[in-house]
Amino acid sequence: MRIRTVKTASGNFAVQVVSKRKGKLTVHKHIGSYKTDGEKSQLLFEANSFINTHDTFQEYLFRDKEVPFESSDIKITKSQPLFLYTLLCTVYDQLGFDKCADPLIRDLIVARVYRPVSKRETVEVLRDSFGKNYSLKTVYRHLKTAIDEDLKDQFLDCSPILVQT
Repeated sequence: MRIRTVKTASGNFAVQVVSKRKGKLTVHKHIGSYKTDGEKSQLLFEANSFINTHDTFQEYLFRDKEVPFESSDIKITKSQPLFLYTLLCTVYDQLGFDKCADPLIRDLIVARVYRPVSKRETVEVLRDSFGKNYSLKTVYRHLKTAIDEDLKDQFLDCSPILVQT
């Protein structure tokens, strides 16, 4: 359980004791509404008392400390699935595809596994999701080189998992 402060329709703020399980928020108790900092302190004390009297078996993270920020103060400026990128690159290497020394080809394959879209959109996926900046012209140039070097046949020879039909 945790304490949540929400703005009410009247412009005041409400203090609630809530928990979240499997994506569903449950309000255990509405403690009250406040307008002033004094009222807020009293309601937060009551909310903490409510949590402590119910067997939640969890410690309060900021016990005896004022939380230096509100969740509304946090601004997410960038979110990238870099763990997934690293994981897919590792699989790429383990399949033996790392014999292709071109990092753009690896990035294209990883991006297309992550989100199978057109080449133009793949460039956007690489930029937006993985922070890799390639121009569409560069992608076409590298793909032409890969075709000229029979990269597809090299990939088919690399891994016993891939079977040519």
